[in-house]
Amino acid sequence: MVSRGSCVTALILSVLALSQLAAVEAKLQLPDPLVTGVVLRGSISVENSAARIERIDLPAVAGLEWNTGRGSNYEVRLANGVRTTRESMPLVLRVQQVAELTIPAVTVVFDDGSTATTNAVTVKTQVADTSLSGEANASASFEPATIVPGEPAMLIYRLALRQDRVRAIKQPSLTPPAGLLVTGERSEAKTETVDAEGREWSVQTWSWPVTAAAPGTYDARGQQEWYRCRNDFFNQLVIESTHQAPIRPATLTVTPLPDAGRPNDFDGLIGPLAASASIDRSRISTGEGAVFTVTLTGPQVGLGHRPTLMLPAGVQAYPKDDAEDKSGERHFRWDVVPGNTGELTLPALTFPYFDPATRTYHRASTAPLTITVVAGRSRDLVVSGDTRPTRPLTPPPVEEKFVLPPPMRGAAVSAPPLVGTWIVLSAALIGGGLFALVQRLATRPRRGPHRGKALAAAINAKDLDAMARALFALRPDLDAAGRQTADALEHAIDQARFGARDAGDLAALAAPLVGIA
Repeated sequence: MVSRGSCVTALILSVLALSQLAAVEAKLQLPDPLVTGVVLRGSISVENSAARIERIDLPAVAGLEWNTGRGSNYEVRLANGVRTTRESMPLVLRVQQVAELTIPAVTVVFDDGSTATTNAVTVKTQVADTSLSGEANASASFEPATIVPGEPAMLIYRLALRQDRVRAIKQPSLTPPAGLLVTGERSEAKTETVDAEGREWSVQTWSWPVTAAAPGTYDARGQQEWYRCRNDFFNQLVIESTHQAPIRPATLTVTPLPDAGRPNDFDGLIGPLAASASIDRSRISTGEGAVFTVTLTGPQVGLGHRPTLMLPAGVQAYPKDDAEDKSGERHFRWDVVPGNTGELTLPALTFPYFDPATRTYHRASTAPLTITVVAGRSRDLVVSGDTRPTRPLTPPPVEEKFVLPPPMRGAAVSAPPLVGTWIVLSAALIGGGLFALVQRLATRPRRGPHRGKALAAAINAKDLDAMARALFALRPDLDAAGRQTADALEHAIDQARFGARDAGDLAALAAPLVGIA
């Protein structure tokens, strides 16, 4: 009869064996991309196996020749008290044609008779990049290559370096061309590829999201600096020689927005666009304010300008600072103050925009909102007691008494102050004054550039982008009249930037603003 302790021990060993088996994981690693006609190398790796790999059964795949290489690599790692094993076996493969290959699960057989399988994968093959030659290859591209003002595009810079020896760069030499607007953060990726002769290359790719504010052509070109290197005694890279690789250029064509169907009030919004409105309180008293918010959602909401509210008589609207967040939303806010009781309807607002997907103009509209306005409370001044004016009380006169002065005996200084005391006191006063002057000069805040002159200089140079930036810098210090002038000037600038229309006399519009420091 088997004892209870033996059963428990067997159960524990079985659980440990099953957990060890469940932890075994096999992975198929293939080169990216799979290039036709050349010899490529891959591998199959297994982690946390109690047994060693005996063989790998590769299934037959149409269009793919592959075999296992010689030997295997076995590693043991210990991190934070956790032991991890990894064994990998090389693969040699050749793709025969450009196609989509479905590779079924690969079975790995261990020397203890157990097995593990990889996941089935589907991959696309392609021909070798014939432009890869020499030691370095650099190219730029735009996707898409043709857009309209405000439509997003991607500038892609690709740099490939041969891997037969150490080659490196310090930083990418390509930047977005002047005139393009970068609309997001640059991203970076690293991959590997092979050329038509089967030589391996390392590839670095940088991508910038960009757009353009005006029609035209924008070229991305230049030279990329790279280095032949070696590893020194401390395994640090040492530059042996410096070289230049020409960047294969790319051109972004920005076509004007179509005239057909363009609304008269269109001023550059690029869609798709959604508009909504909200009010923080639906019931208020006369004389009180409610915050009315209009929200635009879209990829280029920064191109929009504050709409004009058409409110009923007796209602005042005071604009508040608008804001744009990183999620593609822009908020316009007003303090709405009604003067009459009743139902107040805030009308719907409409925003024309251009949709690059359909190359047509559309409108995004908000829904009208209703506020209930009730009578506000009034307060009367109540005065209690006798309200007749009273004569202020005059204090009685104070009788002056004649007091003799104190005697002069003993009041005189016995001896004059020493000359040295006066010298020390004068030096201390002069030194303190100099120290205070130096401290004040050192801590005095520096004046920034004259914003009004910057706006005037941009108008004289006819630089619409610089006008918009200078006007934006002026806005925080403007009063109500100044904001109205700034809105009119911004509208004229936007018409010239995005509507391809004559901006008119911008200098006359900006005259009240150029004197602001």
